[in-house]
Amino acid sequence: YTLTGDSGTTGVKPIGSSIAFTGDENLTTTASNTGVAIALNKSLQNMQSVAIANGPILNADGLKINDNVKLGSDGLTAGNVRIDPTSNKISGIEAPTDDKDAANKKYVDDHITNLNNNPLTFETNDGSTPKKLGDTLKIKGSDSNATKDNFDLSNIMTWIDENGVLRIGIRKSLELSSIKASDGAGKSATLNPDSLVFEGVDGKNGADGTVTMKVTTTGPADVKGNTLNRLSLNDVSIATLNDGFKYAGNVGGPISVTLNQTINIQGATANTNAKLFDGGKNVMTEVAQDGDGVKYTVAIKKSPEFENVTLTGTPAEGSTVAKPGKLAIQDGANKDKIIATVDGKGNSEIALKGASDKDIVKIGADSDSNGKVSVIGKDGANSTDLKHDGLAIKDASGTSNLGTNAQGTGGVEDLVANASAKKRRLTHTVDGKTEEIATLNDGLIVKGNTTDKAGVKLNNAVKVAGADSNTKWEDFDGGENIMTKVETVNGETVIRVAMKKDLKLKDGNFGGDGKDGSVTVSNGDGTETVSINPDKINFTGVPGKDGQPAVNAGIQMSQDVPNHVDGTKPATRLQVVNGDQVDHVATMNDGLKFSANTGEDSANKLNTTVNIKGDTANTNWSEFDDGRNIMTKIEANEKGETDITVALKRDIAVDTAVVGTAPVEAKDGQPAIAGKDGNITVVNKNGKTAIVINSAGDTGPEIAVNKPDSAEGTKLTTNGLEISKNGPDATKPTKAVVSIAPNGVPSVSEDASSSKPRLTLASGGKTESIATMNDGLKFQGDVESVDKLLSNTLTMVGGETDEKKLTTVEADKNIGVIVKDVADAGSRAPADKVMQVRLAKKLKGLESAEFKPVDAGGNATGQSIMIGAGGVTVTKGGNTASFSEDGLRVGENGPSMTSNGINAGGMPVTNVGTPIKANDAATKGYVDAELAKQQNQLGNNIEEVRKDALGASAMAIATAGLPQAYIPGKSAFAVAGGAVKGHSAFAMGISTISDSGKWILKGTVSGDGRTQVGGSIGAAYQW
Repeated sequence: YTLTGDSGTTGVKPIGSSIAFTGDENLTTTASNTGVAIALNKSLQNMQSVAIANGPILNADGLKINDNVKLGSDGLTAGNVRIDPTSNKISGIEAPTDDKDAANKKYVDDHITNLNNNPLTFETNDGSTPKKLGDTLKIKGSDSNATKDNFDLSNIMTWIDENGVLRIGIRKSLELSSIKASDGAGKSATLNPDSLVFEGVDGKNGADGTVTMKVTTTGPADVKGNTLNRLSLNDVSIATLNDGFKYAGNVGGPISVTLNQTINIQGATANTNAKLFDGGKNVMTEVAQDGDGVKYTVAIKKSPEFENVTLTGTPAEGSTVAKPGKLAIQDGANKDKIIATVDGKGNSEIALKGASDKDIVKIGADSDSNGKVSVIGKDGANSTDLKHDGLAIKDASGTSNLGTNAQGTGGVEDLVANASAKKRRLTHTVDGKTEEIATLNDGLIVKGNTTDKAGVKLNNAVKVAGADSNTKWEDFDGGENIMTKVETVNGETVIRVAMKKDLKLKDGNFGGDGKDGSVTVSNGDGTETVSINPDKINFTGVPGKDGQPAVNAGIQMSQDVPNHVDGTKPATRLQVVNGDQVDHVATMNDGLKFSANTGEDSANKLNTTVNIKGDTANTNWSEFDDGRNIMTKIEANEKGETDITVALKRDIAVDTAVVGTAPVEAKDGQPAIAGKDGNITVVNKNGKTAIVINSAGDTGPEIAVNKPDSAEGTKLTTNGLEISKNGPDATKPTKAVVSIAPNGVPSVSEDASSSKPRLTLASGGKTESIATMNDGLKFQGDVESVDKLLSNTLTMVGGETDEKKLTTVEADKNIGVIVKDVADAGSRAPADKVMQVRLAKKLKGLESAEFKPVDAGGNATGQSIMIGAGGVTVTKGGNTASFSEDGLRVGENGPSMTSNGINAGGMPVTNVGTPIKANDAATKGYVDAELAKQQNQLGNNIEEVRKDALGASAMAIATAGLPQAYIPGKSAFAVAGGAVKGHSAFAMGISTISDSGKWILKGTVSGDGRTQVGGSIGAAYQW
């Protein structure tokens, strides 16, 4: 393969080698199974410029929207408005015309000047004081109060009344953190919101002298479980009359008893004489902690001592049934073992229980009130009852009753003498059937075929014997031929002894004492017999075969006999005699003789083994053909002997075949046999060699397939597959060997440090690896690589598929592919031919660019920066800021800085420098400072004007107090004084009335402490 970039080429790359596609600091390539993706990094570095078509330009100088709107290191310029980052000033601000317009320094200075020398007067219940802007007004309590945390604001309120007076009031219901009363001698009581603390209380033995009383809502409930607020002293709850104790017994309770109530601890109300009781000798009490409570245990002595004990039972009362008294003796596990009680009829009953807590003995009465003692088995199913009339024994099979019979059957000896003899006997009754119980004086009356009889008591022997000389039991058949039978004859029981009709004996002696013995056995009708005589066994009347008449035969001993198969002569043989025909009976020493093509004849006796086999190592029959390639033929030869011929099939059919033999070691006196190499030659019908399989060729085992009469062919050897083909010169064939390299190069998808078996092709002294479909090319990206097998497609994607949305290669040239001989320093690609995909430092033809910053941990901040035809837009969450040719805008209705001016959007403009020029933006600090100056001056001016006004008022009051002439023709001089809120004044006046009394003339002069002087003149005509 050869890959060509915008500049440079990789040269020829072999299949299976890696080709690195790397980006730069602004482009990243990622290889995957689907191809190599080329992506623009989220953070671009070392860019020279970004130009948006018909839009802003971002370069090292900053962001330029147009000639009127620029953002750079020297600040932001929008028309005449400029933000200078060096001086932190905003300049070029025009005088505001709207309430929400930003003010400049001149505008603020003018308004502050208007406030100059206009003081404010502050009036209290006792006196007043004027204060200009900038003056200090002190509003204080006592000068000793220096810690504000000791005071509270919630109890003081200020308000303006209907007369415009600023009022200061204290809460009618004070809310304080604490109130403390102290006698000055160390004792005090402090009332807190949650406690009352007494200090200086005398402690004992140096104990703390502080007592704290609190009210808690989480204190313990009263004795009846009602929740209530409690007082506590030093965190210990104080009890009330609703507290008390709870009393509970084994039954009943708990019962809540409040304090001051009476608790009665008593027995039955009828018990009033303490002398009748043991004074507590058998009773003891114990008190112990029981959780949060106390447990009192009243216990009776384990071994109480009483003068007497009477168990009265419970009499019937109303609808209740009388309950008899009961005495129970328990084991150590609180289980009743001996119980004495009274049943419903008034009969006493005692029961004894076993380990399983079931009754084992019961003493009481039966249903007829007769006395009864019952002994019961552990499972309850078996029992024995003892009554006045006998004993009843019960088990799973039923009940046996033992009783007596005064007229029972007599003893065995008495019955021999007198068949009607009687005696007193115990009886046994089951299911209504009564039997007498035998004693040792009972037994059997023994009789034989004769009339003699004898009475034999129990435990005495009855001898049944043969002859006294028969003492060796093993000489007899153990009763195999004897059988007995019990039958009743004339009311008597007879035991018959009989011999078997078909005797089975081990042996027997017949004859002797000068007479031949004989045993004859006949069939049922006597037509067939077998007779055993001393010299012969005769068979008579044996039915003939296929309807032939009966035949007779015999078996006898002979000494004139033939040899055995091994040539030895027996002393005697049995003969079967049938008339004149005599046949010798074969024995186990007779048999057959076997012979083969080689070797001597072999004689085999009957029941001996004749081995017809191959090699002794052949033991697995499944490895052989079940005789498919073998056939036998049997025929008589000219000697009268039988020949069995074993032949191999001409066209054998086998699964596998082994040619050649392994060496055989010397063993059991046999010499060693050398092995022989196997060799198979296959010829064609013309006798020409076509295929040769040789186990020992020039380089080892080989299989050669040759073209007859030619040097061409294919040979399979241990070195591989050798192929020979004739070239132009038939005498010099070309040879190539296909072999396997065990540690060949890995395929493209495998670890480069590993190896795998490879087919190789060797010819002319050069060996090459043969590629497979699992080989291909490895494409290396900046972070990952992708392996592509042969015939597979490598997809290189950038993400956008609409060509109209992409920049052009011809005009914009924003991405370049460069082939490098060696990877640049810091590159992630290997040191080889590398195709580097790089982003241009000056991007052109872009319509927009979006940036999504991340924090130091690589997590998205949620901020988005978009550069497009509309300028630069920065968004995060619901906040948006844009910078375009119109200027800078923050939010939809937020602050803006455009060629039309700065609009703060109702928000403050912060970090603005102090204005110097008239058109500089004014800051709040500057305005506040200037306003404070003017307010101080204004306050002073107001106070002076107030004082002048009060002085003038005093002058007016003094002038008004001047008396005047009131008689016609008279004149008067008057002096008067006046005062208003500490300001005084005087007035002098002269008045005259004409003689006619119609004209009145008056003139006054007044002055005050403020050095103000005033005067008035007036004339009046009255009629």
